[in-house]
Amino acid sequence: MPSYQNKFGENISLLVAGSSPIPKVIKLAERKGVTLLADFSSLTEVLGAAKVLVNPMLAGSGVALKSIDMLRTGKRVISTKQGVSGLPAAIKALAVVVSDADEFVDEIHSALLAENDEQASRNQIELVNRTFGDTSLAPLLKLWSHDAT
Repeated sequence: MPSYQNKFGENISLLVAGSSPIPKVIKLAERKGVTLLADFSSLTEVLGAAKVLVNPMLAGSGVALKSIDMLRTGKRVISTKQGVSGLPAAIKALAVVVSDADEFVDEIHSALLAENDEQASRNQIELVNRTFGDTSLAPLLKLWSHDAT
């Protein structure tokens, strides 16, 4: 956010959402245009309110569920490589993957200026739901529950 404001001005608002924010994030929320939402009842509403979704995840393992939730909205998602780790290539390709803060700033700016492509959004939602929706996961869950018995 500070890099973005320095490069493009302060006419941007940022909503940082997540439980148990670290002190650095709490400090960031003191800046003009930044709102911290540590407790919320509906992730769908939080994601739905944004034009661009950002996953700056730098550590972790397994499938990045946050990225799946973000991609499921049909909105532009900008992420680190770690933020899309574990996702199938076709799903990973839906996100813009960046490697440093300068790339984040440039891609966020481009995404904010871009026109919304309704068909691309629908295609994105359809692909993510086909890959991770209830009907695609149900057979796997049934197998797992059967193996557990």
